[in-house]
Parts: sequence; C-alpha cells; structure tokens
Amino acid sequence: MTAVTIAITGASGAIGSRLVSAANARGCTVVALSRQCPKDLPAGVSWRQFDLAAPDTFAGALAGVDIVVHLASVICGEAPDHHTATSLWAVNVLGTQGLVASMKNAGVRRLILGSTANFYAPDRPEATELSPIMPTTRTLYLGSKAVQECTTAGLAHQHGIAFATL
Repeated sequence: MTAVTIAITGASGAIGSRLVSAANARGCTVVALSRQCPKDLPAGVSWRQFDLAAPDTFAGALAGVDIVVHLASVICGEAPDHHTATSLWAVNVLGTQGLVASMKNAGVRRLILGSTANFYAPDRPEATELSPIMPTTRTLYLGSKAVQECTTAGLAHQHGIAFATL
C-alpha cells in the first residue's frame, strides 16, 4: 500500500489538534495546516502556514498532499459584530471555495469537510443528510456552514475531487 499524506486544516483547533495526533499515532504522514504552528505538535508531523483568508498560502500548503481534512473555520456566537459576520462568509464560504480550486491545481483529489449537525431542525431526535436545514440559534455561523457544504460539494464534483462531509 502506498503511503498517503493527509493535510489537516485547523490543525491548532480543538478538533484539528486531536485529529493530527490521532492520525500521526496511527502511522499516517500528516501535514498540519494552520495560521500559527500548533503547540505540542507531535514528532514527525510537519507544519505549513495556511490561512483561509490568504489564498497565497494555499499552493505551498498543498504540495505533496493526497487528502485534505478541512476543519478550519470562523466560529461565532449568536450576535457577531460586523467584522466577525463578514469573516464568516469570507473564510467559511469563499476561503473554502479557494481551497477546493487550489486542490484541483495541486492535484489533490480527496476532501473531507468537517460539518455541523447544529444546522438541522432541533425538534428531530436524529438528523440525517435528508433532514431539513433549519438553524434556530447562531444562524449566521450555521448558515455559513450550510452554504460551505453545498458549494463545496458542487465544486468538488466539477473538479473531480472525491468529497465527503462529517
């Protein structure tokens, strides 16, 4: 079996840092992608600067990568200020679109997107991909994640990139 290199965006975040450690512990070749080098980066994991708001960081970050696990995003509470609200769209939607385009250019053909179940209707005991999308709290953030997921699926299909959400 050929070794696969996994790049994890949001590698300094709560989920990303744990995934970096878990994948590394299982013998994967891991590239941690984040704006700043994560603290306690495991031995054997390489770090590359990556910022969804700075598309010039994308090409170098994706060199030699086979799979991207995309966890980076702007997160906010119920009533974000104007700057944060603007960043939600710029990073979560437009930045992800730029990432997918850069993946195509770099020859990266597999993408896993970290999603959220919170944008499904809360009155359902269990959500599936077919459940209605109806965020009732943090609507700007959850709306940006819903649009991110829909546009990413379409772009991945157009570019021949295998795509899944978690």
